[in-house]
Amino acid sequence: MAEYDDVAAENWDAFTDAYDKRHEDFVKHANKCDEFYVGDQWDKDTLLALEAAGRPALTINLAQSTINAILGHYSTTRADILYKPKKQVTEEHARVFTKLGDQILESNSFPVVEGTVFADGLVTDRGFFDTRLDFNDNQFGEIRIVSKDPRCVVLDPSAKDYDPSEWSQVFTFDWHSLEDIELLYGKADTPGDGWMFDQVDDVWWAIEPVEGDEPDEATAGGIMYVLGQLAQIATCYGYW
Repeated sequence: MAEYDDVAAENWDAFTDAYDKRHEDFVKHANKCDEFYVGDQWDKDTLLALEAAGRPALTINLAQSTINAILGHYSTTRADILYKPKKQVTEEHARVFTKLGDQILESNSFPVVEGTVFADGLVTDRGFFDTRLDFNDNQFGEIRIVSKDPRCVVLDPSAKDYDPSEWSQVFTFDWHSLEDIELLYGKADTPGDGWMFDQVDDVWWAIEPVEGDEPDEATAGGIMYVLGQLAQIATCYGYW
């Protein structure tokens, strides 16, 4: 277990380093942008000074009206995805891919998801799609597309490109009950049993080893920081 403890500790250190270096500042910025959008644009000290002086705090929310106008225009000008034949692909194949793409987007209520991501981008400067295979309803898997809260996506602090493939790492985190975590990860005793679930100091962690069970070959690791009856799960992709 010691070698997996090292990988878990490395993952946790990378997550906290990325969060502290840039993400914490982004969260403060995103929260302030959200407050401006809903009309909460006065800081507390200024409000107290105005109240003491008997003066009203008037807010003319130009941010919300402007963003809503952009969202309204965007909802009427969405682009449709159309596949076209190229190289050895036939016209029939292109039509099939187009219909398949339409089905995937429709089953995921994509206009709603896309609108959420676009709104996140307008308000907070960041918006994220989370696209992956989902096996809940189909044992062969189906494509699931959801929006991700930009506050829960921690970028590589050294990233300088918009293309995620250029990032050396990216983290996502969510809050879950301890019972949900145990149900999701289990408590395997050996690497071959699947996800490991163990504790390093005050941090619970789970890691999925690949074939060979070598810690440095792990493809994804989850770190859980326990706080009361809730735990924060941070998942790192492409780090090792």
